[in-house]
Amino acid sequence: MKHSIKFITLLLIVFNLSCSDDNPTNNEDPTEDINDEINIVSYSPSEGYPGESVTISGDNFNLLSDDFAVFFDNFNAVITSFSSNEISIVVPKASSGNYNIKIIDDTEEIPIGNFEILDIKLLSFNTANNGQLIEYGLYSGEVNPVMQIDYNFSDTEPLTSFADINQDTIYFLDNTSSSFSINHYDIVSDNLTTNSFNFSDFDVLDNAIAPKVVALHYRTQNGKIYIIIDSDNSTNNSRVHYLFEYVPETNQIEYTSVEFFQQQIFSTLLNEPYIHTSGVFNDYKFLNLNLDSLTATDQGLHSGFPIFDLTLDINNDIRGLLLSNNDSYDLCTVELDQSFAISNISLENLTGFPFGGILFSTSNGDLVIVTNDDDSVYFNLYNVIDDQLTVTELINNTPIEGRSIFLAEVE
Repeated sequence: MKHSIKFITLLLIVFNLSCSDDNPTNNEDPTEDINDEINIVSYSPSEGYPGESVTISGDNFNLLSDDFAVFFDNFNAVITSFSSNEISIVVPKASSGNYNIKIIDDTEEIPIGNFEILDIKLLSFNTANNGQLIEYGLYSGEVNPVMQIDYNFSDTEPLTSFADINQDTIYFLDNTSSSFSINHYDIVSDNLTTNSFNFSDFDVLDNAIAPKVVALHYRTQNGKIYIIIDSDNSTNNSRVHYLFEYVPETNQIEYTSVEFFQQQIFSTLLNEPYIHTSGVFNDYKFLNLNLDSLTATDQGLHSGFPIFDLTLDINNDIRGLLLSNNDSYDLCTVELDQSFAISNISLENLTGFPFGGILFSTSNGDLVIVTNDDDSVYFNLYNVIDDQLTVTELINNTPIEGRSIFLAEVE
C-alpha cells in the first residue's frame, strides 16, 4: 500500500510541474519569438549604373502581396528575384542623382534607403569649332564641352575611324589633297602637336591618283599607330590600299608591305590582332588585316549592303550597323569564319544618320549610336536583350555642329 501511495504522489508532482509550464507568469510573453512584420536589414550596393542589380535583405518578405513594387522615387524597378528574406532589383534608367528606394504594397510604403544613380559618360571628339572634346551623359542627356582643341580641319568628310585614344592622348587624322597629318592632343596638358607628311614622300604612292588616309588605330601591345591609305579616294572602283605603321615617340612612319584591294572603306575596327575593314558600294567586302603576321585576308562579300559602323559588344563579338533595303539599319553580327553578316535586330526607328560613332557600354551592355540630323545630335540607346530602342535628344543650349570622329566610354 505504501508503494501505491508513493506512486500516486509522484504522478501528482509531475502533473503539477507540467501545469506550471503551461501557465506562464505575468513577466513572460508567449509570442515573443514570433515576428509578423516586414523588416529591412540592408541593401547593397548604395550606388550604381542603370541596369545593374541591387539586393535588398530582410525578413518576412513573404508577407508582401503579389502586386508589390519597388521604386527609385517615381521610377519603377524591375524585380528579378524574390524570397522571404531577399529581393533583387535592377536600377532603372534615370538621370544621375540621389533617389529614395521604397517598396510600395497596396497603400503601404516601406522605405529602404538612399541610392545614387551614376550616369555613364561618353567622350566624343567633334570637328566643330576647331575641334571639341565633348562629354555626354548617356542617361541625363547632359552635354559638357571638356576641351577646345585649336585645330582647323581641312578634311570636310572625316570618318569615325579618324581618331583613337591612349590613356590621356588623343591621336587624330587630317587630310589635304597632297598631304596628311597625325595629330597628338594631350588632354591633361592641353597641348597639341601636329606632324605632317606629304603623300609624295612615299615611293609606294607614286602612282596614287587621289590618296587619302582613311583610318587610324592605336595598338597598345607595341605602342604603334596603324594607318590605312586609300590610293584613289576619287573613284568608286576597287583600288589598292596600303597599311603603314607610325611610332609616336620618334615621329617615324613606314610602309608595312601590306596592300589590299577594296572599294571605299567606311568603317574599320581594331580587334587584336586584326584591323577589320568594311567596304561600301558594289562589293561590300570585309577584310582582316593581321598586325602580327602583316597579312591581309579577304573574307569576301558580307551581304548585299554595306556595314557603316563596326564595334565589339561585351562578349567581344563583332557587331555593326547594316544598311537594309528600306534605308533603315539592322544590328548585325559578323562571323570571321563566314562570308556574310547576320542581321539580328531591325533599328527602324533610328533617329538621324549613324555617322557619329557606335559602341556597346561596358557598364551595362547597352548599344549606343550617335546620330545627327539637320539641327540636332542624338543618343540612340538600344537595349539588345529587351529588344527596345530608346531615343534621347542631347540637351544643349548651342546646337552641336560638325561630325563626331571618335566615341569612347569614360572610365
